[in-house]
Amino acid sequence: MDKTGDHAIVLGASVGGLLAARAPAESYDAVTVVERDVLPSGAENRRFRDRRATYVPSRPLLEHHVRRRVRAIPNITLLDGHNVGALTTTPDRRRGTGVQVGSRDGVRIMTADLVVDAMGRGARTPAGLEKLGYRRPVEEHVVVHVVYRSRLLRLAPGTPMEKMVLIGVVSGRPAGMALFGYKNDMWLFTVAAMAGREPPPSLGGMIFAVEAYAPDHVVAALRTAEPLDEDDLSRRFFRAAKKPIGVAWQLAIGSDLALPEVEGPRSVQTRLGNA
Repeated sequence: MDKTGDHAIVLGASVGGLLAARAPAESYDAVTVVERDVLPSGAENRRFRDRRATYVPSRPLLEHHVRRRVRAIPNITLLDGHNVGALTTTPDRRRGTGVQVGSRDGVRIMTADLVVDAMGRGARTPAGLEKLGYRRPVEEHVVVHVVYRSRLLRLAPGTPMEKMVLIGVVSGRPAGMALFGYKNDMWLFTVAAMAGREPPPSLGGMIFAVEAYAPDHVVAALRTAEPLDEDDLSRRFFRAAKKPIGVAWQLAIGSDLALPEVEGPRSVQTRLGNA
């Protein structure tokens, strides 16, 4: 393939960034993928084998294997542990010349003939282009208000179950679910809703929500499954934090409540402290 330039930079090492790095690798002498996070070195796999091979990897596992393939391309460098700063241009701002990158060792400018932003929702390029005097890229919005919740489960031993159960939304029922084998004998249970509806926050509520449309054997398997992650984390946090926060609050407002002009409930502790 004909050479297009000397150096291309891809911002972000997610799946999109890794795949984007593969494209210019054949027409640029060097490609650098800049990633803020320090990338993990490996992942575990779980495979299901039937008449046709089915692979249901986790997101970390999928990214690990894509990274492994990208790292094997000789002229691609993954630069993790670096934050992306401002775009750089020629003095007249008619052409981009690269991007600022920073780490604990300091900030430096990486020059490039091409800069690809694959940072997703955290991308700074639209604001950076606007700051340089360019218009923001045109954005298209499709508002569907999809909300989903997922829980990791371990099904009871001997539970008969397909390798994947997927029930999509239909007209009149803007909700659906998925249950599929994950890895390490775990199953991922997801309930989704759209058009302004939300799945229940608790595992019991999620199971109750799918009873109306999920097959009976799937509901039975969910009822006997062992949850492997946290349930109602926010509620348990606030319950645990209630006592220390309450003590601090009483200390902060105790002297104020000593004044009869100040309205508010006065606990026994507050009344004794102000006696």
